Amino acid sequence: MKIAVEKMTLAQNGQAGPASIDGAVNALARSLAGAPDFVLIQRSADARLDPAIQRISASFPNAALISSTSCIGAMTSVGECGFDGPGLALWGLRDPKGAYGAACVAFGDDPAAATREALSLAIERADRMGETPNIVWLHSTPGAEETILRVIGEEIGETAPIIGGSAADDAVSGKWSVSDGGPPEQAAVALAVLFPSTAPIAHSFQSGYAATARSGVVTDVDGRLIRAINDRPAAEVYNEWTAGLIDASLRGDDANVFVRTSLAPLGFEVGRIVGEGGCSAPYYKLIHPEAVTPEGGLATFADLATGDRVHLMSGSIDRLVARAGKAAEEAKLRFEVRTEDIAGALTIFCAGCMLTVGDDIRRAQQNVSAALGGAPFVSAFTFGEQGCFLGGENRHGNLMISNLIFTA
Repeated sequence: MKIAVEKMTLAQNGQAGPASIDGAVNALARSLAGAPDFVLIQRSADARLDPAIQRISASFPNAALISSTSCIGAMTSVGECGFDGPGLALWGLRDPKGAYGAACVAFGDDPAAATREALSLAIERADRMGETPNIVWLHSTPGAEETILRVIGEEIGETAPIIGGSAADDAVSGKWSVSDGGPPEQAAVALAVLFPSTAPIAHSFQSGYAATARSGVVTDVDGRLIRAINDRPAAEVYNEWTAGLIDASLRGDDANVFVRTSLAPLGFEVGRIVGEGGCSAPYYKLIHPEAVTPEGGLATFADLATGDRVHLMSGSIDRLVARAGKAAEEAKLRFEVRTEDIAGALTIFCAGCMLTVGDDIRRAQQNVSAALGGAPFVSAFTFGEQGCFLGGENRHGNLMISNLIFTA
């Protein structure tokens, strides 16, 4: 197995010219010593890049290909792209003895049916009908992630880790899209099924946040809109927990709380790690408040249910920057992967975390690169993260970090 990564920035005229696209394609193939079997493209949410995706797809007609927009740009082993002008990161894997298939299907009015169709089509394209993938790599546009995870579990069982991230744009404005090499879709599921020839495949899913002493029970909720916690308006409760963090929004000055709440999300306990002597520690999926409604509700990026207990979580920039590398180290330790055996990796880093850490994202990139021993990787900045927890639970959360590490 070989993995390589290339990056590209739009020319000064704002176009991704054929020469620059072909240069990236040819460089990737040279590094892989042949055409890739699986291609992932993380890109800025700029429509001028659409022709580049289709040209890359045409250059690798036999590869399973997934493309997703990422907030601003992407982080790679060869530096960031998209921060100095719209660009894309091109990640390729060559594994002739493995099998890979990808598909993108528009939601229409039935995300569940679209997911079944995409999964079936991807397995068919991998020529592994009737088999369970080792890994499902997932990108969808925001809004239906819990439904997608549920349907995949129903179709292939709960043994395959589902890892990925939701497409993003630069301002939560709906300019995100996903693709399998064809025209981009703004409301769709894109996924790839992976049957790699080498093992182990290491993965991790975690946050860089700690639970505080403040918690409450969700008493009125509609999917991603928390109306009440402890039978009180959810935004008021949250504002008290955070010592007035969203005062302005409760006054009606600014409903959007996406940036202000990035270091103080809510957390839902998914499971517990049991240690020696029966001691245990909880692990959480995070829920990121997005906006305050006129009625005092909290709109978020993940689903909750009535009766769920939510905890106020606490994070810091230093912890988030360090966590990117620590998550990769955890995956290596858990699956007994030696650094020298790593062929490459895919990582997911929440867009809210990236925007919060600002220029320190370069320190995060260095931490990931060090943990991977300099192996090729690409990381998207997403509006929702999917991964597999220590207990085997595939979940969708916010402000999370996912890793998928391949060995040579």
